[in-house]
Amino acid sequence: MRTSAPRRARGSGLPGAEPPAAAVADGQAAAPPDPVAAAAGPAVPDPSGDGASGPRPASNTDHGDFELIAAFKAGDKLAFQALVQKYESRVYNLCLRMVNDEVESQDLTQEVFLKVYRSILRYQHTYSFYTWVYRITVNCCIDYMRRRKRHAHTVSLTSSSNADGNEQGKDQDVPDSTHVPQATMEKNELREILNNAIAQLSEKLQSIIILKEIEGFTYEEIAEILNCSRGTVKSRLFRARERLKELLSPYVEEHA
Repeated sequence: MRTSAPRRARGSGLPGAEPPAAAVADGQAAAPPDPVAAAAGPAVPDPSGDGASGPRPASNTDHGDFELIAAFKAGDKLAFQALVQKYESRVYNLCLRMVNDEVESQDLTQEVFLKVYRSILRYQHTYSFYTWVYRITVNCCIDYMRRRKRHAHTVSLTSSSNADGNEQGKDQDVPDSTHVPQATMEKNELREILNNAIAQLSEKLQSIIILKEIEGFTYEEIAEILNCSRGTVKSRLFRARERLKELLSPYVEEHA
């Protein structure tokens, strides 16, 4: 099954990573942009206040999903296509945020829905369908990132291999940023810094930051997705935020 690449969320690399506008009050200089806040994008209210929540009641969306799943189990193949169309963009965007690679995100999206197709007959309505799909997505992305780390290699920007396998100096094509507006360049620079910082987190901490700060899930929902306790989610999130602050501190100090 080959799915087409959904339209990407606005902004490349890390959707929602637009730097916040500087605020100036009472004649004071604006505070430097907070890269961690920029990574999260607009805040998503947590209905529980402190991030904790009990079991989420079934919504109209859940009921619609349950009806499509029941129809598929009864033999309606179009029902599964409807589920794919409904969640394909969300799965793709989550993959893109976690692996930061468009082509790999397309492949991972296909892998996710292939696993959903093979497992959906065993799906139980103990939690929402989208939570179940997100769990599969996160696991696929974590597996991919672990494989990528094992096979990681560094390629020099100004070197390539000739037919004999020897490196020879050769300038590679580099995008010309001469005519890019300054503000756009700064936003792109921040986005790249954020991507690099998040990429240095462990797979578990990456998934926590993305699910909470970007996707806006509650602690309880993240616990369901990652199959761990709410206390573990809060602990990992604290460690992830502290590690991000440490990684981004040179940028913050430079723009203070």
